[in-house]
Amino acid sequence: MKRISASWARGIALVGFLGAAGPSWACSIALWYHVVPASQQTDVPLNAHVSLLVIRNPASSFTWVHENSNGSVEDVPFTLSWRPGNGTHENVELVPDAPLAANSQYRIELKQQGGDPITLSSFTTGNSQDGTPPAVPSVTVGKIVPYVPPEEASGAECFVGTGFARLTASSEGAATYLLHEGETLLAAGLPADASLAFSCPAADREIRATLTAVDLAGNMSEPVPVTFEQRCSRSSRLGGCSTSGSAGGLMLAALAWLAMTRPSRKTG
Repeated sequence: MKRISASWARGIALVGFLGAAGPSWACSIALWYHVVPASQQTDVPLNAHVSLLVIRNPASSFTWVHENSNGSVEDVPFTLSWRPGNGTHENVELVPDAPLAANSQYRIELKQQGGDPITLSSFTTGNSQDGTPPAVPSVTVGKIVPYVPPEEASGAECFVGTGFARLTASSEGAATYLLHEGETLLAAGLPADASLAFSCPAADREIRATLTAVDLAGNMSEPVPVTFEQRCSRSSRLGGCSTSGSAGGLMLAALAWLAMTRPSRKTG
């Protein structure tokens, strides 16, 4: 029997917090999380931001730890803010209050009440800051999947009351994305491939949004327009089970990443 690698072990430990969800997720992929910088990532810029998709829990807290070369550790002061992620998971961003040390090891920990800290990511910095924005993203709108009305649902159908728009985005240098509709931030922390979920029943409508690529240092590309449909009317019956879903407005449902990969408040 093969031994479980450290990254797989971390992933399994995270399932309870990052992958646990309500009944609407019964058919979803188990590991649902998004962490950048990814674990074991090197040459991370000294002005790096940390972005995660997690289940928001008032009893949980984050710690940013600097592992010194002499074996000692110290906490890194940072600003924490929450942004839309999806109906269950939200995007949290950690921004250090000062530039990180060069060629140093850092780790991001999550602690739940009564539990031991869980390492979400462990990475090594390079020797410079990054002030160059990522490339303007390219976006492809894929299949639009309307919702399954409760009266039509069967055992093979999941996420009743939720529809999806499939999006694929790419940008050289991007770590995350921001999706805006006008001034409203619809989703953040969006990986390259995603399913955007919307609650139904509701009126079918065209969504005119913009997508902005963001790199590890928080530099933003120029936004690009993206138009897709919110479809809550079913013209034909769809079988099978979606691989992603959420409830509570148009939000992001991030694809599983196995690589370890209301106001702001100060944490330190």
